[in-house]
Amino acid sequence: MPAQPRVVKVTGNLKNYPWGRKNGLTEFKVLASENPQAELWFGNHSAGPSFEVSTGEPLATVPAFPLLVKILAIGKPLSIQVHPNQNFAEQNFEKLKLSDKNGKDEILIALETVRAFAGIKSDNVRSQVAKSFQLNSFDKDFLSQCNEIFNLSKNQIEEKLTLLQNSFSDDTERKVFSDLVKSYPNDPGVLVASLLQFHELSPGEGLHVPPGCPHEYLSGLAIEVMTNSDNVFRMGLTNKPIDRDNSLKVLGDESFTRFPAGGTYKPRASFEVKLLHDTSYQVAKCDYQVLLCLTGTAVFDSQKQKHSLAPGEALLISGEITGDLVVTGRATVAIHREDGRL
Repeated sequence: MPAQPRVVKVTGNLKNYPWGRKNGLTEFKVLASENPQAELWFGNHSAGPSFEVSTGEPLATVPAFPLLVKILAIGKPLSIQVHPNQNFAEQNFEKLKLSDKNGKDEILIALETVRAFAGIKSDNVRSQVAKSFQLNSFDKDFLSQCNEIFNLSKNQIEEKLTLLQNSFSDDTERKVFSDLVKSYPNDPGVLVASLLQFHELSPGEGLHVPPGCPHEYLSGLAIEVMTNSDNVFRMGLTNKPIDRDNSLKVLGDESFTRFPAGGTYKPRASFEVKLLHDTSYQVAKCDYQVLLCLTGTAVFDSQKQKHSLAPGEALLISGEITGDLVVTGRATVAIHREDGRL
């Protein structure tokens, strides 16, 4: 059944996770506070629906909007984690008490320099790293190496972390791991992170993380566009619940895709993203899309009604509504596509 035509102006739902920044999101209609500001959610997921500007009330969560857009202010590293695909989420929703029945597929686009781990290192490189901290399964696959790491004793982890820190030739990566060890001493997740590829994204660069791809975001300001899901399995480096068994069960073969800085990001997914700067854009017919203002103003004229957005305001559009978007500053458009993976 086609989506009913509707345009709703919203502000984001703030998440005060410990890894956020002090007043990190105040430029997006968020009041200053003592708590760290980590994420702003634009969508109607039940864990954090946006607020309708006209009423000040949270959006209804039924029917579910298929896209969830976030602004992230990363002051400290997030957990090392993996997301389930659609089949796993549907089959295990009740058994594992998941957040929803949707697979989680996402792209992160840097608004300033972002550091992250995503995707497993090549066999040769990973073997060399595993050898450096004397992992017996250095010549095995990633799953075998994770199983060995998660069965190490506290003393063994401490010894291997010392060996690992002495093995880096890259100063940036060495500093990243040194900070991880200080924040999470004796956490085996640090050893797992060393087997993942390290990324430093310049503003405008993107990183598509499909379901099953292990990753960890370390620092920076970014936008995220994803399927409407909050399903996460964490391997470590967090005070939140850890589920290593299911993290390993949902590991997949598909790796990340890194996008150069540009205006259009088309991952192999059920969405695509436009990043707009001081330009005009024709909003085409689509069942669902999100227009989010980041700086300056964004004015959407649908011929029936004109909507002006300030930073931190978004339009959730359903149905085949078209119009002209004029951006004076910076904005993003997230477009739902039925021809993607999910």
